[in-house]
Amino acid sequence: MARHLFLAGVNRWKDVERGTLEIQKALTYEIDTCSFNIAGEKPGEGEEVIIEDTDMGFRITEGVQPSFSSISGIPVFEPGAFGQGLRVNVYTYDEELSIPTAGVLNPSEGTIDIKIKPEIVQNYNTFFFMNISTGRFLLFFDSNGTIKWDFGTANDSISSPSGAVTAGEWVRVTMRWSAAKGIRELFVDGYFVGSKTFIPPASFPSSVFVVNNYAAVIDDLRIDNTWREIIIPDYAWCWPQPTHPVKYELAGNPLPVDDLTVFKMDFENDLKAYKGEWERLFAGIVVRVDLVRTMYPDKRVKIWRVECDDYTALLDRKLVVETYENMPADVIFRSIAARYCPGFTVSGVQSGAPIVETTGNDFEYKRPSECFRWLCDYVGWQWQLDYFKDLQFFNAEDLATPAPMTLTPGGKFRFNKHTVDTQGLRNRVYVRGGKMLSEFQTVQWRADGVARQWVLPWGPHEISFNGEAARIGVGEIPNTVGVEYLHDESEYDFMLSYSEKYIRCSAQTPTPAQGVTISFDAKQDIDVIALVDDYESQAAIAAIQGGDGIYEHVITDDSLTTLDAAEVVGKAFLREHANPKVTGSFETYVDGWQPGQLVEINLPNRGVVGTFLVQKVTLRPDNKPWWRYQIEYGGRLKGTADLLKAMVSAQQKKPTGEAVIIKIVREVDKVEFADLFLTAKRTPPFICGDYDARCGFVQVGGV
Repeated sequence: MARHLFLAGVNRWKDVERGTLEIQKALTYEIDTCSFNIAGEKPGEGEEVIIEDTDMGFRITEGVQPSFSSISGIPVFEPGAFGQGLRVNVYTYDEELSIPTAGVLNPSEGTIDIKIKPEIVQNYNTFFFMNISTGRFLLFFDSNGTIKWDFGTANDSISSPSGAVTAGEWVRVTMRWSAAKGIRELFVDGYFVGSKTFIPPASFPSSVFVVNNYAAVIDDLRIDNTWREIIIPDYAWCWPQPTHPVKYELAGNPLPVDDLTVFKMDFENDLKAYKGEWERLFAGIVVRVDLVRTMYPDKRVKIWRVECDDYTALLDRKLVVETYENMPADVIFRSIAARYCPGFTVSGVQSGAPIVETTGNDFEYKRPSECFRWLCDYVGWQWQLDYFKDLQFFNAEDLATPAPMTLTPGGKFRFNKHTVDTQGLRNRVYVRGGKMLSEFQTVQWRADGVARQWVLPWGPHEISFNGEAARIGVGEIPNTVGVEYLHDESEYDFMLSYSEKYIRCSAQTPTPAQGVTISFDAKQDIDVIALVDDYESQAAIAAIQGGDGIYEHVITDDSLTTLDAAEVVGKAFLREHANPKVTGSFETYVDGWQPGQLVEINLPNRGVVGTFLVQKVTLRPDNKPWWRYQIEYGGRLKGTADLLKAMVSAQQKKPTGEAVIIKIVREVDKVEFADLFLTAKRTPPFICGDYDARCGFVQVGGV
């Protein structure tokens, strides 16, 4: 296993004091950090830092899987050089094995290794055949057992002596080339055969035939996209004796998959292709450098303390000045990234995000990260930036994924602590929002034959809302309503005053006859107040502490102008606070940990049973080949309230008026509620002023 720490493109892992290196990974959009001490040249602030570790295991190489054609339709595997190999027989079954070249073969530099056992040895038994702009790429044997390799002009071969390959015997062939060096070289069984001048072609075709026109068993195919060093155990038999140092290891084992490997096939009863892959543990920029000490005795070597943040600082170099209307949030996200985040990709941005009505003035000279956070708050999604400068925008429900292990007795971990904190517990929340519009409300008066003006118990919202006009009727006859000081009185039957809260007959309207019922229908502005309960939490706390188990809280936010928005905020708050706060930590050498994972802990002897959210992962190097992981978990999702506060538009109106209360139970699929208007229900007639003046009113339920 190898480790790299690049500073400004230079690998300085050897200069790092291992015990000081620490990588901290936080949830989603929060900034990941890294710190370490390093000897020698002082790193500069703003320099790029990359820390990575090679994974010696195999990983399936997506998108570069081979193609196998056969009349029989079934590949045949038989004993290979190591384990199983692939048998090909063009003569009997028309079998051909080809692999894509994109991302696998580099025209300018590379190394190919393969084990071959020919069934027979004859002229033009070919391997790795493809036509190129400068001629051909072709490995072939002749009837004398000579191994030849062309890369460019046909018949400009590097050739071994005769007898280098024998029917029924395994032979390893190695080809490497480099435009920078200007040469290509051929090795057989680890021994240097020869070299030729090399001029690279502009490109390769889309695929190359690994085996074409031949009958053989092949095994242990490895392709590197660089000039690989070759280790020879001795020089006892070479064609000719090498004149320069070459290295190739023949240990009787398959070739390893390492950081240079881009393609590997072992043919262990399948045709899957694998690769060696570097795991990037951190990437970002240096934000602070301090001198720690100088090395004794000469004090000429300095030790520097280096602190780094992820790429978010680079992301925020430009300020966004935009307004978006009626667009999906993911489209807005991509637009901001394209215009204001040069050098960053958006392959991790999911499609199908909710529509954003308008961003208003909220994206006026704001950093891209602030705009991304705003979009998350609006639609309930989440964003993050990975270590390859790829921006990701995704549904918040996809945040939590299973952790790489479950904690059970005897597992590979060291448990540190587990605490339960009831401080801040809340399981009932009142959400006081802004204003919303009620349904139509009805006010009635009994005419006395004299009165031409009547007092309203509340201020109506508008004469017309969404095309639905306020209505007044005298008996069964509908009438028109105009606004005082705004409309021409001669065109309306009745006039309404918002400020003084009355309605009167227009000058041309006759006084309603005694006993006639006058009805006025209109909508009113009412306060949004949502009451949200977590009954499970209340019951659990009551069982422990007695009483009703209720802990109340109030949230005030006048930007919440819909019941749905208030409900979302209330539920989000209870997710975070309805249960005691649980925190804990443990250490392990098992890798694959990331913040946002869900770790299952089943340690009844410690009193810890449940599923918890991984909130922070800290990495420190340990003895090879391991990293030591410290995992911090909790029972509350960090930032949930902000994350799920959705569909709140800054452009919505915030008028004043009476109140409505809805009652919502957290996590109940079907919720039933009733509107309870604070104006008391009364029975007419009411006495207003003079006892003889019957002008009472009653407010009845919604129409």
